[in-house]
Amino acid sequence: MTPIFMGQVMAHMLKTRKLDSTASKRKSRVDEHSFALALRDASLDERAELEALFRGFGYDLVHFTDFNTQGIAPGGHVFLLLRRLDEVNELFSESWIDEYMQLRGNSVTERRIWFVQIWFVLFSLFYTKRNRVITEVSRYVETNFTRMELARSVHEYINELVRKLGPDSLDDDVVYKCLTSETGKQVEQYCDRFLDLMVDGGLLDRLGEDRYRQSLLSSAEMRNNHLQGLEPWLSTIGAMDSNPLESGRILLVRPDERAEQQES
Repeated sequence: MTPIFMGQVMAHMLKTRKLDSTASKRKSRVDEHSFALALRDASLDERAELEALFRGFGYDLVHFTDFNTQGIAPGGHVFLLLRRLDEVNELFSESWIDEYMQLRGNSVTERRIWFVQIWFVLFSLFYTKRNRVITEVSRYVETNFTRMELARSVHEYINELVRKLGPDSLDDDVVYKCLTSETGKQVEQYCDRFLDLMVDGGLLDRLGEDRYRQSLLSSAEMRNNHLQGLEPWLSTIGAMDSNPLESGRILLVRPDERAEQQES
């Protein structure tokens, strides 16, 4: 693999986070096939050099085949870039989330609250409701859902759980107030923006009009992040407890001075 070709492979992967050796069937991504085959046939030294370079960008390079993973075409090879918890990464940064989750007149804090809470609902659709554990990567193929199913699940979450937590004790809680003050249309609007964000970030596959599925990238990334440190972190903050508002606040929603400055 020449330095120029290696650079082309890197540029493509940093943009898409995925290489599929069967991509030649899709006319819009004709180079992806040759890039994937080059990675498949790379020497150990070349692979190690690429892995080190990607780590510098905050990613781990991983390889899947049809032998060990569902959803990959026979004979196919898929290479993915998984975000590392211990490295700074622009994807899903606070500024990225703030841009995607913006509605007219909403605050930075509100955007982050809705992003975190909808992700918790999506997490439930992918894992809890399917009796699936995070290490079951291949079961991503079972996770089809529609936009309306996500929106309905968010409504149920707010009405059946959040509103019943106790307004007397949570009336001044920023997360509780944000979720319970939605007008009915906001859920659908936030879900639309959330889905666009997740598709553009490579964590959801758009299967057709209004149909989505967890991507292999998302499933593998959840497994890696879980094993790298998410599980003990979640146990520490109580994210598996019955009060998801507390988890959401600790995870991302920090109505601090910096956020207030961004809003002004």
